[in-house]
Amino acid sequence: NKGPVAEIGVSTEDFDDPEDFGSFDADFKPESTVEYIRNGAQISNVRILDPHDNQVNVLRPWQTYTYVYDVEFLASATSVRFGMMVKLTSGLEMGGQVSEPAGDGIEFVPEGARWEVRFQFQPALLPGTYFLNAGARGREDGVDGYLHRILDAAVFRIDPRRRERITGHVDFSAGTLPVARPLAESASDSRWLNR
Repeated sequence: NKGPVAEIGVSTEDFDDPEDFGSFDADFKPESTVEYIRNGAQISNVRILDPHDNQVNVLRPWQTYTYVYDVEFLASATSVRFGMMVKLTSGLEMGGQVSEPAGDGIEFVPEGARWEVRFQFQPALLPGTYFLNAGARGREDGVDGYLHRILDAAVFRIDPRRRERITGHVDFSAGTLPVARPLAESASDSRWLNR
């Protein structure tokens, strides 16, 4: 036995229910959406889904969600890629994903095709409001660029937990709690552990 261990401030209230994937607030919508000119495609039906395919916008940290949008091709395109970006309300980009690395892409998509795009993500984020961008890139009429792009296409929030231990914007804790343990037993250690 290595002696008493103090897990600083541990409370079962800090742990999210593994089956609680959040909720949907119909009144919580982005008011800052900017839709770029369509250059051969149109993005629509932007949404966030939980693992049961329920639409949500109030999310729980470390749960797995899917960011989904549909793309209709108004013209044939080559080297097609899709992307997403998570941003702070200030516009700072926190991170994103693309369907194909730069230089690659879906070789050819014909005019009239409809695609569903899905990105899984885990919001390891502090309580607050976050925006999601959606974009489709490719070559249309020999020009490489965005076929369509929507800034702040979706919004979600992370609600505060009862006792927050994370600082900054990103949760690097891997969903675990910090642990502090004395290196040697002493009277002062005992007093500290019992307070």
